[in-house]
Amino acid sequence: MKWNIFSRLTVASAMSICAIAALAQESDTAVTSAVTQPTETNVFAEKITGHSVFAGGGIGQIMSEFDAYWASGDPQFAGMWQLGYEWVSKKRFGAGFLYNGYYTQGKIYYYDTFKESICIHYLAPQFVGRVALGKGRWLFGYGAGVGLVVLVDRLRYREDNYVSYREVGKNTDYGFGVNMYLGAEYRLTTTWGIFGRLSYTEALLKQEFMGQEMHRDDGNVNGFSRIELSVGVRYNF
Repeated sequence: MKWNIFSRLTVASAMSICAIAALAQESDTAVTSAVTQPTETNVFAEKITGHSVFAGGGIGQIMSEFDAYWASGDPQFAGMWQLGYEWVSKKRFGAGFLYNGYYTQGKIYYYDTFKESICIHYLAPQFVGRVALGKGRWLFGYGAGVGLVVLVDRLRYREDNYVSYREVGKNTDYGFGVNMYLGAEYRLTTTWGIFGRLSYTEALLKQEFMGQEMHRDDGNVNGFSRIELSVGVRYNF
């Protein structure tokens, strides 16, 4: 009888030890898993820095006075697009490069029908920065730069067939500009994200062609100011 009691106690003790060992092993596994498998917050927070490229498009509004005698179309409100590269350091700021385009066209009725198009190119190195919001999926971005402005103005004359147009004049002007932007990005993955951006560009250049003139409201210095709203995608690598 005593041996049976002792045997039962021994078996119970052995089972208890095995249970404790199993719990300890599971606890160690859970701790190891938590260390080796970072949380979503850590994953996105650690991927803020590095290189990225982006592309987007939207609408632009020229805020300065813009003298154009168009019967149709609006030279001050048109579509825009942008391409760029950015590098952000561990201190959450860095450098990049921006290309921005703006295009509009309209018709002019003089003694016949003319079609005029204006394309504005802007290329500039950038100072950029990013700030992580929340768990790291949302980013706040900002940037500014100084660069080259190229304005291409074309005038085309309607042919006798009333369908095709023939180019009768072209003018290209160069100047310099400054830009700044604020934006927010939502990261779909650690490499892909979608963003929205509000941008402002101020350009200085002398441009006058075929009755077309662009100048500031004060009339002293030729140029224009433009505000833009755009959306796009970003790839981080």
